[in-house]
Amino acid sequence: MDRPADRAPRVSAAETVTELLADWTRQTHRELSAVTEIDAGGSGGVLVSAYVRELDPGRQGGRMIIKVLGPSEETVGEPGQHKAALIARTEGNKDFVDQHLVGLGPEPHKVDGTWVMFQLPAGDEDAVTLAGVDRRRLPHLAARIVAGVLAGWNPEDPQVVERTAAEFVADILDRRLDPEGPLLGWVRGRLLARPAEPPWVSLPGGDRPVPNPLNLGAGSDLARYQLDVPQRGRAHGDLHPGNIMVPRQPAAGDDDFVLIDLSRFAPDALLARDPAHLLLCLVAGYLPHLDDEARAELIPGLLRAPCDGTLVPQGLAALVATVHAAWLDWGVRHRIQRDWRRQWYLAVQGCALMFLGRKGYSDRDRWWFFQLAAEACGAYLDEMGVRRPHDAPLVALDPAVEPVPVAPAAPVAPATAPPPPDRPAGDPDPLLGLLQKIEQTYETPMRQLTAADPALIPLESAMAIRLHALTFRTELRAASAANYHALDVRPVRDALRVVAMEAQVTEAMLARGETFRSGPVLRDLVSALDDLLDAVAAARRDLLTPAHP
Repeated sequence: MDRPADRAPRVSAAETVTELLADWTRQTHRELSAVTEIDAGGSGGVLVSAYVRELDPGRQGGRMIIKVLGPSEETVGEPGQHKAALIARTEGNKDFVDQHLVGLGPEPHKVDGTWVMFQLPAGDEDAVTLAGVDRRRLPHLAARIVAGVLAGWNPEDPQVVERTAAEFVADILDRRLDPEGPLLGWVRGRLLARPAEPPWVSLPGGDRPVPNPLNLGAGSDLARYQLDVPQRGRAHGDLHPGNIMVPRQPAAGDDDFVLIDLSRFAPDALLARDPAHLLLCLVAGYLPHLDDEARAELIPGLLRAPCDGTLVPQGLAALVATVHAAWLDWGVRHRIQRDWRRQWYLAVQGCALMFLGRKGYSDRDRWWFFQLAAEACGAYLDEMGVRRPHDAPLVALDPAVEPVPVAPAAPVAPATAPPPPDRPAGDPDPLLGLLQKIEQTYETPMRQLTAADPALIPLESAMAIRLHALTFRTELRAASAANYHALDVRPVRDALRVVAMEAQVTEAMLARGETFRSGPVLRDLVSALDDLLDAVAAARRDLLTPAHP
């Protein structure tokens, strides 16, 4: 995803392919037609779509994607890596390989150091990358892709290679830790003259120090701890939305996806990387639309479900939740829930740091990814019982390079709040209407959950309860701001947060196919809904009393 664009051949794709393959077509008795350039998507090569006609009746031709790889260290190994991914088939994963990895056509052809690869089309002719799909489809599509690359590609027990936490993050970053590379170059120019120092830092607006996520040396806090089961297996190595093809049609199934650009495939990669990297790439698409407050709320949601910040868009919250559920399922399946959760923190730390050296991101975005990496590292060290220092040097984005947008200061409230304005006669009360909507939405589900057989509760019910709660919290904030009275709605907002949390737990268990034999999880959700309805009823009574005309 972060390959330098200047290494791709700067030529007319159709003319180049036709010229490069002129001798090959004659010698192998093939014909090319309908050669059309297509977007390479930053994949490090030139792509064309072409019809290959086989003159040998014993061979099958048809439409193919032809990829021209200029001579560079970034692309020289791609034909072999792609082939390695296809032949790494077992009895358990052959369906995943056949259905979800883009196939190869004729053997690659090399001309003067330039490789020409032949790939089969990824899906039908109307397929698009995951980056171009309707965002409403993203949560379920992303969850199915994560489940596929983990369990579908690696059905057997994966390899376990002992690593310290610092080595784990360094393995994910790999060559990006090159002292002369763009990642550390950006950090030296914007944040820290010595990227690995100090070991702990303070961030503007933070309430406690956080670890420096680039402090990965032998004496670092991360180097003191050994991961129990850092699992390795088959992985894409560059799983981002541009490398995933899906049908354009909204009615297409969530399992209908194809992975392309397998140049970084490895049979023994850290399995935690692909899911974390894909999620952060998808999150990056939302960042331009989020203000600083929403970005701050998003960070804890990415680390610990649920993602219930009131300013986080509903679709983004659902995306984070469904990917988390798919991730958790793998840990439950292999009975490594605690260590798998810790690997999530470290995978997010490593993948977030990748964005610091990537082109196309503003300094503001890179700064957010640095903060995410620091908080993820902190979450891991918290679990290991590391005590944070009382203070640490302040680190902030260098304002001389690119000013950090600062939200306007909130007005200082007067000592005595002014009386609320009179509501025009006949105007509907937005807060009262919203409270009624919350009550009507949750009364029926609570009765159904109380009487239902736990084994028959559909996953969609828990998801709907959670997403409604997140939406209502946002709407409640807006409605109370436009309110004509001073009613404190915090009890309702707090109750909605608890409902979202309990529904998330229920949703995760249902996604794993578990039933509620002992019933505590289901009882907690029902209790949270009951408390919410009580809080709504109390708020409605207060609104309708003479004290609140």
